[in-house]
Amino acid sequence: MSTRRRAKADDPQLDLVVDDDADETAEHPAPAAAPPPRARRTKAAASAPEPEPEGAAGDTDPDDADDAAAAADGADGGDDGDVGGGIGRLDWDGDSVDASDALLERALAYGMYVNLGRALPDVRDGLKPVQRRIVHAMDELGGRAGRPYQKSALTVGHVIGNYHPHGDSAVYDAMVRMAQDFVLNVPLIDGQGNWGSVGPKEYSDPPAAYRYTEARLSPAATAWLGDLRPEIVRDYRPNFTEKKDEPWVLPVTFPNLLVNGSRGIGWSMACEIPPHNLAEACAAAIALAEDPDAPLAKLMKHLPGPDFPTGGIVVDPEALAEAYERGQGTVRLQARFHTEQLAGGVQAIVVTELPYGVSPDQIVAEVVKAARADKIRDVTEMPRNLTDRSGIRVQVRSKRGGSIDRLIADLFRTTSLRITVGINMTVLVDGAPRQIGLREALDRFVDFRFQIVVARLEFERDELLRELHRLIALLAALDAIDAVIRIVRGSEDDDDAKRQLIAKLKVVPHGQSKAVPIDDEQAQWIIDMPIKRLARLNRLKLEEERRAKGERVDEIGRILESHDALKRIVVGELREAAKLSGPRRTALGGDGPVVAAAAASAPGQRGGGRQVDVVQGPATEVWVGATQGGLVVAQSRASAPTAYPVDVKPGDRPLGLVHSTTDGELLCFTADAEVARVRLAELPLSSRAVRGHTPIQMSRGQELVALATDDAPFLLLVTEQGEVKRCQPDVLPGAHATLAAAMALPDGDRLVAVVPHDEGDEILLATQAGRVLRTPAKPIRPVKGAAAGGVAGMRLAPGDRIVAACAVGPGDLVVLHASGHGKRVDLADVPAKGRGGGGVQLASPDKPAKEPAGPVAAIRCADGPTQAILLSGRVAKVPADPAVNRAAVSRPLVEVVVGDEAVGLA
Repeated sequence: MSTRRRAKADDPQLDLVVDDDADETAEHPAPAAAPPPRARRTKAAASAPEPEPEGAAGDTDPDDADDAAAAADGADGGDDGDVGGGIGRLDWDGDSVDASDALLERALAYGMYVNLGRALPDVRDGLKPVQRRIVHAMDELGGRAGRPYQKSALTVGHVIGNYHPHGDSAVYDAMVRMAQDFVLNVPLIDGQGNWGSVGPKEYSDPPAAYRYTEARLSPAATAWLGDLRPEIVRDYRPNFTEKKDEPWVLPVTFPNLLVNGSRGIGWSMACEIPPHNLAEACAAAIALAEDPDAPLAKLMKHLPGPDFPTGGIVVDPEALAEAYERGQGTVRLQARFHTEQLAGGVQAIVVTELPYGVSPDQIVAEVVKAARADKIRDVTEMPRNLTDRSGIRVQVRSKRGGSIDRLIADLFRTTSLRITVGINMTVLVDGAPRQIGLREALDRFVDFRFQIVVARLEFERDELLRELHRLIALLAALDAIDAVIRIVRGSEDDDDAKRQLIAKLKVVPHGQSKAVPIDDEQAQWIIDMPIKRLARLNRLKLEEERRAKGERVDEIGRILESHDALKRIVVGELREAAKLSGPRRTALGGDGPVVAAAAASAPGQRGGGRQVDVVQGPATEVWVGATQGGLVVAQSRASAPTAYPVDVKPGDRPLGLVHSTTDGELLCFTADAEVARVRLAELPLSSRAVRGHTPIQMSRGQELVALATDDAPFLLLVTEQGEVKRCQPDVLPGAHATLAAAMALPDGDRLVAVVPHDEGDEILLATQAGRVLRTPAKPIRPVKGAAAGGVAGMRLAPGDRIVAACAVGPGDLVVLHASGHGKRVDLADVPAKGRGGGGVQLASPDKPAKEPAGPVAAIRCADGPTQAILLSGRVAKVPADPAVNRAAVSRPLVEVVVGDEAVGLA
């Protein structure tokens, strides 16, 4: 028999993967029929009862484990009060039944039960059944705000015994979460005692047992209970014993689904809704109530994003619009921190707010673990958890002389200082699971509030009409008090008295002008009232009461007939609920230093892979140097360094210098046309030449040949044999510190230069024999494929090869030979030609005859002095001599000692 099969339920949104090895074997009721569509926001629709969902919202997650235990204890599959009906049974006509079909049917039924009855919240009140039952039970026990606290054990027992036939731990765990202000923005329970601390179980303090803690409902939850009665909510159902009724939805006064969020895992679907600010959620609901056609963009002006009770910073708020539109997405949430200068030149990172669900002890443990695995550099000692009653404070010290920016990047890459928060707004809508967007969630809540307001007004009107019915009967009795007393005293029985009273008394019902006899109910009221009390009734007081109640009935009638009047009530109640809100805790986007994420990916795929970390603060100007062996160093300075940043060792070779800022990205190219990306913020900043470090994973024998930054509009990749490839930086592979192919090379060819340039620039290609081709870049069509090859850039003479390239810029063209000879040439002497040409002779390696200049090593356009980079790592100044004719012989420009040579210009 197959142990894993896929089945589709009648609901097209439910696609279950059934695992026959699963050990959860609780009740399996058959799926219920689809409910009727919801009514729109009209008087008729609002006054009608809310359609009864066939399944209700689910428990907290611990409850799922309890059912498996209950099944193991011998659950008989009867109705447990969550969803109607028992276990569906296969019909048997005497033939054998395939076991896989039997298991599949029961697994499907159980999956429907979990999704509809336990895992998902109701879109109207944002609650799962266990939460709803806890609130209802505490109300029954008198545990409202302002009243004495009650033992939690009393609440747990009442919930289990009357409404929720599951384990006590499931109920208490849900109760604990409802009381924790670091879980909910608006706690629903006011707890007294130890209710636990923030973070996963292994890094947090557990709550005390329910025999020790006490609780009562919070003011927010108590405010819901004013409308909690069957005549208003109308969605009451029998409990599992069928001896009591329980509400299937609570008349919440604010969008609890969004304000407190929800999380649940069912079969083949899950729900994860982050919490939002109460005032902002109410403002968005008000905007939708006043303008039912308001687009999502307008609503997001009021509700721009999640607001977590623990604060933090959402670093990619631009992702929220799509997530709210689809009802699914992710955002990155990171800690809030700052740096402090300590004694002895030591810097420390101080974390003051943590991501949702992360504890200080968790961060300390993760830092220690990462440091022992050498994944965090520059940390000097064990981090300190200095958290106290004043707030979160975790201190991580950097070693003296270390890079604080690099330490921050390491921390955010290896610990939970930044997490991904999922958004999956799968909820129960009309009793069926469905993924909705933010706008529909608000729309459903606003519709629900209209229905509650209409039902409350109708109930109030009915009660007033009933009281008016009694008052007009009493007034009619007072008008004929002597006859009434005579009839009551002289009648044989109540029936005889009622007949005589009905024949004697007439009344004018409210809203009518014609008098009619009193009815049987009114006559009974008169008979039931003692004669002494009836005779003492104050007519003026009764008339005033009748007038006031009649005016209120008329007012309610006008409100029910006016959508604008109903809207004013709904909006007013939302504004009142918003007063419970506190200030926003979570920042959207940068607020102080922000560690952002840039997506990296597999070779040839931009984005969608591992996250790369970079500290975004005030950008610092840097000059970056590197060697063929892969050593990279950055110096923080505005002007070009007078010494090469890398302490070049014998056998290695320096490359050029790149000027950028710490918020940029460095592209490192190898001779075999592979590229790796390095965040400049990750490079240690040095004020002198240092050995450097190797941020790129290079194989033995690989060589770096060129550096570039990713802020250039275009890059031109140039090979030794004269091929060129033009592309934009963002089409190159995005692998962080890992090499990936940037260009397909012919056999025997190698990459020698990468030229950043603009659309209208011209490119200069130089060979070791001194020929230079000047060609416009625009005709070279940019390619989008990282694995694409190049096109012919320059025609080479036999034995010649390209050694350097640059973009045409201001000033003259400086040509430098390996020997240190060189010259400045007026660019007017270098005519522009199309690609594929042979160029013009600009320098002669074999002249002057007595001291030949040797092969050309580098070219660069400069309008003043420039610098030559030597093989030894020395940087020498190249003076701004007057330009000469291209036929002029090169002369010594920089001093090069024996064994050294010039390799580049900067």
